Amino acid sequence: MRIAVVFDDGLDKPDGVQQCIITLNQWLTTQGHEVHYIVGHTTRSDIPNVHVAARNMPVRFNGNRLTIPLPTSQQKLDNLLDHIKPDVMHVHTPYSPFMGAKAIQAAPQTTGIVGTFHVLPYGFMARYGTRLLGIWLRPSLKRITALYAGTPAAADFASWSMQMPVGVMPHAVNVRQFQHTKKLKAKGSKLRIVFLGRLVQRKGALNLVRAIAALPDNVTAQIDVRIGGRGEQLAPIERLIAAHNLANFVHMDGFISEADKPAYLAAADIAIFPSISGESFGISLIEPMAAGAGIVVGGNNLGYEAILGAWPETLFDPKDTAALTTFLIGLITDKPLRDRIHYLQQQAVNQYDVERIGQRWLEIYAQAISDAAAFDMQ
Repeated sequence: MRIAVVFDDGLDKPDGVQQCIITLNQWLTTQGHEVHYIVGHTTRSDIPNVHVAARNMPVRFNGNRLTIPLPTSQQKLDNLLDHIKPDVMHVHTPYSPFMGAKAIQAAPQTTGIVGTFHVLPYGFMARYGTRLLGIWLRPSLKRITALYAGTPAAADFASWSMQMPVGVMPHAVNVRQFQHTKKLKAKGSKLRIVFLGRLVQRKGALNLVRAIAALPDNVTAQIDVRIGGRGEQLAPIERLIAAHNLANFVHMDGFISEADKPAYLAAADIAIFPSISGESFGISLIEPMAAGAGIVVGGNNLGYEAILGAWPETLFDPKDTAALTTFLIGLITDKPLRDRIHYLQQQAVNQYDVERIGQRWLEIYAQAISDAAAFDMQ
C-alpha cells in the first residue's frame, strides 16, 4: 500500500503531533507499506520519502508555537501526487487551505482519504478560529471519508468545528520500545518526581514548582525533582527555585532528547503533567506508563481525563497551587496507593501500542480505498 501523509507543519520538532505521525508511519513501513510524507518546511534527513511542499512561517496557536505554510504551488502538488500515486492519503487536521487543501485537491479520485484531528481549544480564539477554518475547508473536507480524534472531547470539538462525523482513535505509542528501557535511578535513592515537556504556561511547570515550594521540610527531604524541557518559562522557574532555596532537590535538566526520554521517564516514581488545558490527547502520559514509571498523574483537562479518568486519584486541578501541594503530599506519603495505580496503569498501557492502533488504521485505510474505488466507478 502506498500512503501519503499530509502535515502542514514540519517534522523537526519532537512535539506530540510529530511523534504520533512518525510512530505510526514507521510501524507501517516495517509492515512493508510505502509511506510518503508531504509536509511543510523540514530539515531532518533520517526519514525516507519526505517531500517538503511549502515554505513555512512561525505562529502561536492554542498555546503552542508551530509553523504554517505559505501558499503552495498547486502544480507542484499535482506533480508530486501524480508521481506518488497513493492508494490512501492520511491528512492531519486542522490543515491549511494553502497546502493541505491543495494536496487533497491533487489526490487522484481513486485515492482514499482519511484524517486525524489534533486540537482541543485553549481559549476563545482557538475555538472559533478553528470553526471558521472548518467553514473555509468545507470543499476539501468532503473528500475525507473518515475523520478521527484521539479522545471523545477532541472528537466532539472536531465534529463541531469541521461539521462532519468524527470517530475516536487513540494515538499510537511504541509501547514495547519504552518497556525495554532500563531505569537509571539507583535503588534506595529518594523518591523521584519527573516533569517532561515544554516550559510554557499551558503545560503548568511553573505552578508545579510553586506547589513544591510549599511542601513541608519533612516531605521535601524525601524527594528528588527533575524538570526536563525548555521554553519561555525557564527563567521564571529558575528564579522561583532560587527564591525558595530549592536547588538542592529541584533540578532543571534542560532539553531531553528522544533517545534519552525513555530512561528519563522510567526513573520516575511520580511522573507529573500539570497541563492546564488544550490537550487533545495525552501522549506525554502514555510514554511514562510504557516506560514503567511508578505512577503517572496529570491536570484534569479533558484530554488527560480521557487517559487517566479510570483512576480519579491521579487527576488534580493544575491551577490551584494549594490543592496541588496537598495532592503531592498524599502521593509522596502513600506508597500503597502508588503501587496500586502503577499496577493498573501497566495493565492498561498496551491498548495504545502501535501494533494495535496500526492494525486499526490499516482497516480504515482499506475501507477508504474501497469507498474511493466505488465512487470512481459511478
